[in-house]
Amino acid sequence: MKIYFIITAIVLIVLSSCDRTYVVSGKVISDVDGQMITNAKIITSERLTIYSDSLGKFRLNLFGPGSRSDKLEVLVIKEGYETKYFDLSKYEDVHNITLELKPYNTPFITKYPLSFVTTAYYVNLTIVNLIVLFTLGFVFFKKVKYRWLWIALILLVNLTLRVNYINGYIDVDFFHFPFYFKHYSFYPFTFKIPILFSTIAFWSIYFIDRNRIIKN
Repeated sequence: MKIYFIITAIVLIVLSSCDRTYVVSGKVISDVDGQMITNAKIITSERLTIYSDSLGKFRLNLFGPGSRSDKLEVLVIKEGYETKYFDLSKYEDVHNITLELKPYNTPFITKYPLSFVTTAYYVNLTIVNLIVLFTLGFVFFKKVKYRWLWIALILLVNLTLRVNYINGYIDVDFFHFPFYFKHYSFYPFTFKIPILFSTIAFWSIYFIDRNRIIKN
């Protein structure tokens, strides 16, 4: 019983996060002559779209990573300039950000199709979530050896690859919970590839030699 409460406490601690509001401000300029770019469309990772003002400046109120969105990200679009992705979480001073665009007339081409974002979301929402829920139910109700250890491993020992469809960059999220419910509109530039180490290990052992994992 004590193990159950310990595991529950760990789960609640990892899942809990404090919402913080980030005030992000800066300007959009040309990287050729430094001229301010007005009316540039700025799409954020938190269902918010704004435009730079007559001086090329902008101001955003974002909730930031761990609350609504996974990362502080924006996509800047302006006719006559390249469409460019920026990861704002990498800037040290988020109150004085300079976003530089290059004059460009070539059509915007992404590393991967945008459809990857929605497809990965629905695959994770249905197939991945169902596999994990089924595995947890199986472990809980069957006579599985080291039941609570397996439950803890299935919940905690996972890895998620977050692939930016625009530039192809990959971020690795270690010890990710194996559930994917957050709508893709909160990570519109990324598709997620889950690697469920413990779930894969459990079923591999079960099908190879179930006596090692099931009590007689």
